[in-house]
Amino acid sequence: MDANELLKRYENGETKFLEANLNGVNLFGADLIDITLNKADLSNAILIFSYLNRGILNKANLVCTKLNGANLNQASLIDANLHDANLHGATLQGADLRGAVMPDGTIND
Repeated sequence: MDANELLKRYENGETKFLEANLNGVNLFGADLIDITLNKADLSNAILIFSYLNRGILNKANLVCTKLNGANLNQASLIDANLHDANLHGATLQGADLRGAVMPDGTIND
């Protein structure tokens, strides 16, 4: 799935994209509040300044994803893989990171 298809479906009210292949998509500044991306492949994606508030990204592959300045407040990232992701300036207030692999490779308790 490419960025345009995802955004169009989201704008039409679809919020669940389970196991979606979004490798390398450019969603710079996208408004994706309340989206569900469980087990999605977002590796190498550009999510800079995107709004993912209350998003559900459990077990998502976020390896090497650019999340600079992204809003992930109250997002669920349980068991997500954020290895080598760029979270500089991202907000994660109230986010659930249990079991997530953090950018430096450590697993969050």
